[in-house]
Amino acid sequence: MTDPIRIVSPVDGSLYFETPYASDAEAAAVQAAAIDAAAMWKDVPLHERIDTLDRFVDALVSEADELARMTAFQIGRPLSKSDETGDLKYLYDHYKSTIETVTADIELAGSDKVRRFARREPYGVNLSICAWNYPVVMLSSLILAPLLAGNVVIFKHAPQTARISTIVNSAARKAGLPPGVLQAVDLNHLQCSRLLASGDIGLVNFVGSSRGGREVRQASAGQFIHQIFELGGKDAAYVRADANIGTTAAELVRASFTNSGQSCCSVERIYVDKAVYGDFVDAFCTAARDWRIGHPILDDVALGSVINAEAACRIELDVAAALHAGAKEILGCKLPDLANPAAYVTPKVLTGVDHGMAIMRGETFGPIAPIMSVSSDEEAVTLMNDTEYGLTSSVWTSDIDYGLALGQRVNVGNFYVNQADYVDEYLPWGGIKASGLGRSDGFSWLESLTRTKGFYAAA
Repeated sequence: MTDPIRIVSPVDGSLYFETPYASDAEAAAVQAAAIDAAAMWKDVPLHERIDTLDRFVDALVSEADELARMTAFQIGRPLSKSDETGDLKYLYDHYKSTIETVTADIELAGSDKVRRFARREPYGVNLSICAWNYPVVMLSSLILAPLLAGNVVIFKHAPQTARISTIVNSAARKAGLPPGVLQAVDLNHLQCSRLLASGDIGLVNFVGSSRGGREVRQASAGQFIHQIFELGGKDAAYVRADANIGTTAAELVRASFTNSGQSCCSVERIYVDKAVYGDFVDAFCTAARDWRIGHPILDDVALGSVINAEAACRIELDVAAALHAGAKEILGCKLPDLANPAAYVTPKVLTGVDHGMAIMRGETFGPIAPIMSVSSDEEAVTLMNDTEYGLTSSVWTSDIDYGLALGQRVNVGNFYVNQADYVDEYLPWGGIKASGLGRSDGFSWLESLTRTKGFYAAA
């Protein structure tokens, strides 16, 4: 018997929600229903799929307040920053506006007696596995986009945000989604592995840690499943001497500390030209002091807890190891009185860091900003590439053309000039190395949720 999912709120340490995992019989029924629905849903005309999904999105948006509250109390983010339904609706409308063009037949060269064309078709059953850190907006890529493309979705949320699935299933019923088209279900690891090994999954869409991505790949190793993975990162920023120091510092504070640093594309290491290093560190600390930490229900709080006390302990141990190796913590923030202080991590700025320290190499996933001085562009590029990850990096400079040229030398899936911790729906999004496989968003996103079939017709 598998233990139930028990969501302990990091906000106050209370038991927030408890629910059992699906039984093996329930998991098998979900699988069978998805297989049956896939044969039907792919033939539903696009305008009818859109009408149904419009109702589904409207049902989700109508629960905006409840979803925000669930997010705040399940992951500890300030309530004032926890409504993700606006972004969800925006992304859905963007996907909806492009799906017809992306999936249209492509006529190829032929003759009076031959017709050639390519047609995109869905993979069938899509297993979507969702991370906890943006638990609502990720429904756009893990549920809405695959459904628009004609796939059916078995959706598994992270255990810490499992209560979101109750709203997903309720919204699906209100929208009149046919049985088996969308099923949000609490599967355990063994049940996910069985699904992946069954031969019935055509596409797996995974957002989570690099370790989790490796486990999914291992579980599906015997099958030829199309895979899209968005995984971890150790995203870098490089501040050149010609950057606007005040603006850059404020933006990098935002990119380092938003969501308590718990984003795959949070800036986790900053390199600064030695000529402006002192000025940048001062400006960064000045901006960081405005980021108040406290109980997430308060309106003027910028930072809440991290995901749980275990994560907070791991982050503090990473910082302690860096301090032991010679780094200095210079911000000096203190925690206010809180019901569950063990789950809170104050924002920290570290100087005196180098690449011999784990905090400059492993994913931290917390509100920690290590800042290192470099002597040249070449040193900065070398250090930015000195990682197993490859999601995003950025350069901050007044010379845009030079910044773009420098980006050609940095091994990441997305490179920014004077921007960071940002996802642009028009650009392909994803990482290389241990940061992922495939791309979401951008012109290739909806294409990647379908496969191409070639047709040849002779008179």
